[in-house]
Amino acid sequence: MNHDKKAPSKLFLLSLFMSLFVAGVPVIISGLLLIDIGQTFGYPVGVTGQIATAYSAIAVIFALIMGVLSARYRHKTLLTAGLLLYVISAVCSYVSPNFPVLIAAYSLTGIGSSIVFPMTATIIGEALPPERRSSALGWVTAGQPFSVLVGSPTVNYIASQYGWRSAFIYFMLPISIAGLALVYFVIPKSSDRPVSSPRSSFEGFRSILSNRSALACLAGALFVQVNLSNVLTYGVSSFRERFLASSGLASLIFSGMALTAFTGSIVGGNIVERFGRKRIVAAASLLLGTLTIITFNLGLFWPSALASITLFLFASSSFVAGNSLALEQVPEFRGTLMSVNAAARSLGATLGTMMGGLVLLQYGYWALGLTAGAFGILSVLIYHFFTVDPSIS
Repeated sequence: MNHDKKAPSKLFLLSLFMSLFVAGVPVIISGLLLIDIGQTFGYPVGVTGQIATAYSAIAVIFALIMGVLSARYRHKTLLTAGLLLYVISAVCSYVSPNFPVLIAAYSLTGIGSSIVFPMTATIIGEALPPERRSSALGWVTAGQPFSVLVGSPTVNYIASQYGWRSAFIYFMLPISIAGLALVYFVIPKSSDRPVSSPRSSFEGFRSILSNRSALACLAGALFVQVNLSNVLTYGVSSFRERFLASSGLASLIFSGMALTAFTGSIVGGNIVERFGRKRIVAAASLLLGTLTIITFNLGLFWPSALASITLFLFASSSFVAGNSLALEQVPEFRGTLMSVNAAARSLGATLGTMMGGLVLLQYGYWALGLTAGAFGILSVLIYHFFTVDPSIS
């Protein structure tokens, strides 16, 4: 391994930050506008929430494909292609004539996410020395919650003035074009990994499948994402339906969630080296699951809102620490492992929103919170008993 890597420029990290900023936009739209979309097409929230399920389902499939592509094509090329899909999705979602077409158009961002998330992490792993990776990963990962922080009130305003479709064309489209341009012009080709033979990618899969700790990281990521996807997809809608909160107030809560997630990403990335990846991901996941149950089961608006905002501090810390732990498991096949890690998270999100929609339709928000939170708590056992932090061992 090369330990003489030079620190990348601030623009280099900014371009990766911006990539995840773009990836956060679909989360804003599905988090804030499900009710509005449902009113247009005549569906309840539990049904319109399935745009997030479709997004995650296609992301699972393509993330596995990325496990092969990441060993065959340059990482910058793949990242650029992923961001281009957000541009296409924004235009297609804006003109969608019916709900099935909207699902198909929105799903393009699922493919985009399956490229953007693993490639940003992989590029960090290749460009930075081990002692700087967690901190850089924390800052770059903060791009997604920062997107929600800035975008939530912006999308709410655009949708209230011009309708939910306008959020795609007036916010998602220009942001995606900006992120695409920044990556294209700033990330040097020298940061790309050399193109490998097709066989090497399958050797990567074999190495991952034979590594118990790597598999446990994937399982833990899946369980955490089952928990988190339900909060992201149904959390804000629960305040609008349970407490009759206005869309403006709901947007404010969403911004609060984003602020704590932004803080958690940066703090999590900086304390990982001090306390250990494994310890941080386990503790943060436990608090995420516990606060999820509290959020959906408290009958008082402000305590429930406070719990939902606080849980994102631990959700983002869990995300950064979990990805940082996974990044170190099989160093020679980082691209493949991070792609499979993205697949595991997308599968967790798919199962989570699908399960959450069914539980919500059958029993209500209280059962949704209990079920989702249980997965977060169970992930702690996986991380604690089955993972190894290579930087400590």
